[in-house]
Amino acid sequence: MNAFTGTGPLLRLALRLDRVRLPIWVLLLAISPTATAAQYQKLYPDEQSLQLVSSVVSNASLVALNGPLFGVNIGGLTAWKIGVTEFILIGLMSLLTVVRHTRTEEETGRLELLGATVVGRYAPLTAALLTAALANVSIVVLIVLFLASTGLPMAGSVALALAIGLCGLVFAAVAAVPIGITERPSTHTVSRTRSSRSANRMRARVPVSEFTGPPPPAAGRRRGRSAAGTAPRASAAGSSGCGCPQWTVAA
Repeated sequence: MNAFTGTGPLLRLALRLDRVRLPIWVLLLAISPTATAAQYQKLYPDEQSLQLVSSVVSNASLVALNGPLFGVNIGGLTAWKIGVTEFILIGLMSLLTVVRHTRTEEETGRLELLGATVVGRYAPLTAALLTAALANVSIVVLIVLFLASTGLPMAGSVALALAIGLCGLVFAAVAAVPIGITERPSTHTVSRTRSSRSANRMRARVPVSEFTGPPPPAAGRRRGRSAAGTAPRASAAGSSGCGCPQWTVAA
């Protein structure tokens, strides 16, 4: 048995577990550039209308959000408008996919059950990376096909799709590096530590009387106001043998 034994079955298991989640991600990320391109084709049907966009997209705030526009055409506008959004979403999808099939499996205990079988050390991480890679490849292929169907040049469609797919692969690799070299405590331990710290902060800020309540009055001595019109006052006279304070009431 080598370190990658069992990668195939784990890959099939991961794809089965994500049979609903991943297709939604893939279709969402593949349709968004196509919908943006179709929208721009309706808004700017000719070259004259496209030239009017140059003054708008040169706004400093838009350049800070989406970057500069390198080509005043439908393809350039599509990449400029949807590029950053696609990069963020595909990076998030890749990162969550890798973490879900590695760290989440560890914290739930399922990975320990799999480790009792014939499974190599790097098989779970490799299966998670392959799952994310297959999703990214599917997105690249669909983006190319969808953009080409709108009439955009094939070269630009491939370039945009590859940029989006490579961004997803980079995020998957970034998520895999700490998983492969470090160990993280379980969620229960982290939650318990955070709860302890929160309780200590509360105790440091709130007086002890807020938790323990006011001192109990002495039995049989609780009266109203005294004849002189002053309220009784409680004071600690000492402590009993058990260490509990003894309270007396003074007028």
